[in-house]
Amino acid sequence: MNGHGGNLHSLRDLPGTYEKSGLVLSTSSDPSNSESIFFGTQEASWKWPVYNALDMHGTSWHLFAQPKAGWPDQPPQPLLLRGILALLVLLVTAATFWLTRLLLKDRQMQQWFSGLFELAPVGIALFDASSNQLLRANPSLKSILGEHPRSLAFFNKTFDEYGNLSTDCEGLTETLARSERLNGRQGYVKDNTGALKPIMLHGLNLITTDGKPVVWLIVEDMSEQKKAERLKNQFISTVSHELRTPLTSISGALGLLANQAAGTLPDSALRLTRIAHRNSEQLTHLVNDLLDIEKLIAGKMTLDMKALQVSDLVRECVENIGNYASDHQVTVEIRQLADVKVTADKRRLMQALNNLLSNAIKFSPEHSDVLVYTETENHKVRIKVQDFGKGIPPEFQPSVFEKFAQAETDGRCSKAGTGLGLAITRELMLKMHGSVGFTSRPGQGATFWLELTEAE
Repeated sequence: MNGHGGNLHSLRDLPGTYEKSGLVLSTSSDPSNSESIFFGTQEASWKWPVYNALDMHGTSWHLFAQPKAGWPDQPPQPLLLRGILALLVLLVTAATFWLTRLLLKDRQMQQWFSGLFELAPVGIALFDASSNQLLRANPSLKSILGEHPRSLAFFNKTFDEYGNLSTDCEGLTETLARSERLNGRQGYVKDNTGALKPIMLHGLNLITTDGKPVVWLIVEDMSEQKKAERLKNQFISTVSHELRTPLTSISGALGLLANQAAGTLPDSALRLTRIAHRNSEQLTHLVNDLLDIEKLIAGKMTLDMKALQVSDLVRECVENIGNYASDHQVTVEIRQLADVKVTADKRRLMQALNNLLSNAIKFSPEHSDVLVYTETENHKVRIKVQDFGKGIPPEFQPSVFEKFAQAETDGRCSKAGTGLGLAITRELMLKMHGSVGFTSRPGQGATFWLELTEAE
């Protein structure tokens, strides 16, 4: 019982024992080398100290410990005292090992990050979120823009490819103030020479360890992608122009043969001629669509904007597409039409509405209806086309208005088509200062609409 009581008494007296002990943490194996001492007394007289060494990558630590008054000749409990000192040595050694390892790991991570930052092929910049001032930027940002933008507000002013100031989206600083991140915003900015530079921006709001808000911005140079896209469009335009003339002649000749203008054909020959004529017309539509989308993107399409009666235009479109609807055994029904006028190019507005009508008919089941009607609100007119087909799959809805986009069913395109109709419709509506959109639920069909402002 006395022995246990003595041990407990010694443990309770551990702080006092520590104060009476001499501890030295040094980078040298000689405790008397005062220049190498990192922690501890420099005036101790060492005699049989407790010693431990820790070798690490680039660092070597040596720990010495003994009573400040030296070892007693006959300590009352020498084993306990030496055990306590050994325990202190182990604790300090473990703490030193952990701290050193943590510092080395942090230093390694900083080196990796610094290398990635400096060698990244995209521009990377760090901004103060409070003042929008540039804190740091890598060399790639300078190679893209010619110089480092000094403020995040530099990216608020973006342009289209023709140098017109973009007004269809909020500024970068406003977006990042409202949202934590920004992904894939494209536009053009002016470099230090005043030339337009196509870029894509990605931004992220973060809070540093000291509570300071910062913004990381990644700037991708899209020059090569835009150049490849222009070459592709030029190629498509050239090929389409070269195909249009012979296709017109072929389609016309096949149409005459199919109508037996050149004489009566045998039934088998007549059937093949009509198939060839139908396919030549489809190919002609594809060429015309390619030329239209190329003109729209290049800004070469001219529009004849006039005040148009919406109800008259809708009825004319429905009448023109009647044969197409009959071939698909679908009925196009006109519901309520507002007695209003809009300012638009008649030919192009009819083209946009025909695209919506043909899609609705194409994706409708046989013996079903397609409804056409208008809605007005706040001097805006919407021409709506509603079908009762399978609807648009949710995963495809973000891509509906992209070029050559077609929903697939069972691994195949569900309906024949060029995949350009809705892309052309969107571009046409934008040119006429309008918009196009849709709502759809799987299994409940889809409703597409064209929106324009009422004419004054």
